[in-house]
Amino acid sequence: MHERWATRPLKDVVGLQRGHDLPARLRRAGSVPVVSSGGRSGWHNESISDGPGVVLGRATNLGKPYWVEGPYWPLNTTLYVRDFKGNDPRFVFNLFETLDLTGFDSGSVQPMLNRNFIANVPVRLPPLEEQQRIAGVLGAFDDLVEVNQEIRTKLDRKGIAIIEDMVLRQPDLDFITLGGAARVIETGRRPHGGVRGISEGVPSIGAESIDGLGVFDFSKTKFVPADFAAQMRVGVLESRDVLIYKDGGKPGDFRPHVGMYGDGFPFTRMTINEHVYRVRAASPLTEPYLYFWLSTETSIAAMRRLGTGAAIPGLNSTALKSIPVAIPPTNIQQRLFPALEAFVGESLAAASEARRLAKARDELLPLLLSGQVQVKDVAA
Repeated sequence: MHERWATRPLKDVVGLQRGHDLPARLRRAGSVPVVSSGGRSGWHNESISDGPGVVLGRATNLGKPYWVEGPYWPLNTTLYVRDFKGNDPRFVFNLFETLDLTGFDSGSVQPMLNRNFIANVPVRLPPLEEQQRIAGVLGAFDDLVEVNQEIRTKLDRKGIAIIEDMVLRQPDLDFITLGGAARVIETGRRPHGGVRGISEGVPSIGAESIDGLGVFDFSKTKFVPADFAAQMRVGVLESRDVLIYKDGGKPGDFRPHVGMYGDGFPFTRMTINEHVYRVRAASPLTEPYLYFWLSTETSIAAMRRLGTGAAIPGLNSTALKSIPVAIPPTNIQQRLFPALEAFVGESLAAASEARRLAKARDELLPLLLSGQVQVKDVAA
């Protein structure tokens, strides 16, 4: 431990403020992210803070920090740092990543993080110059992860664009239903015993759905240990399965998410639960084609129209199977399918690299923040 590091109560390191309510009906189109206890949840044209900022989950995800690069609006389900008190903002974000604040729940019914309850939590604080060095090292990992995420998003856009250009512009297209285009359409079941969620996420094709509806919810994907996988009769994933998150959003506002399961996972077997469909293509179509087709604005709009449910909107299997799928002419398939396959291969490789970098960064984080490893050792 560095001799110059000091132990301080959290209230001497940052000034925290409860976020501010902003109902969806009052939001106006803009580029300012609205941040909830689950991360970015929309956009607005005004900000509460100029940023960069750190936002903590207050009503759920207690104490989980979110980094915001520029101006933002923190909702009342959060606490946000209004005063860094001379400390490096990015280091403060890293600091909160290492703090477990879940034990400071002050809610009697709903979980709630009270800033007064955590004011005296002791933290180890290095001098500012060391804070900046630590944040710089961890930030370099974050930047590389972001580069790979951007690669995936660009490949997503290319795949969708090539379908729009080579398929949707064709006259007299033949269509079949997704039920006819797929040999497997199944949802999983709620796993029991020996199963846990995937905390670091599954490398999907795109970091974010193209239409801006949100990140595919891979928390609905579960790890099945080898000695338990044999019990799972449905929902066990195969490489290149297309995944569709079948429910979410508010009544009348179903938000479908599309992703793909890939090679190179650190687990023996994986399965989905009842919130996710897995889809396998039937010959002559391919999984990459189905993935990009289902990610087009045309398919997303069809799924949104078919989403039902008064309390929790969702897509039932009958509706999903009715989604139309265009069959490209044979001469188009010969050029289109290899290109889409290449996009998927590159994207999954970038996803795997992003996961590797994120894992290395997460392993380094507590060592740097505790002083067990010094920046000069990492650089060496």
